[in-house]
Amino acid sequence: MAWATAELRALLAGGVTVLADHAEQLNRWSAEVLERARSGPDPSAIVRTLLTAPPGARPEEVARLEPLEEAALRPPFACPDRLLHLREDAVRLLWVRTAGDCRRGSTLR
Repeated sequence: MAWATAELRALLAGGVTVLADHAEQLNRWSAEVLERARSGPDPSAIVRTLLTAPPGARPEEVARLEPLEEAALRPPFACPDRLLHLREDAVRLLWVRTAGDCRRGSTLR
């Protein structure tokens, strides 16, 4: 584990930013390596996404993502709408299935 922590710290020192999505689901070894590396000189280079804020988190450490409105989902869909309305249909279906919660998008099949 010390080797992995040292390697991660070297990457962070080189300007790499780590995004750990669904960090509460990481295995314990990966979570510990991230925690050890966060205790280094630049803990902000490791961004963890969590379903809930960790106990004792300060407000400046937490960015809360609210569910998106249906209209906010339209820009990523780039297709002609004159005849088939594919964009609106795709956006509407995505919004119905996720209720605008971006965390639910990764579970769609």
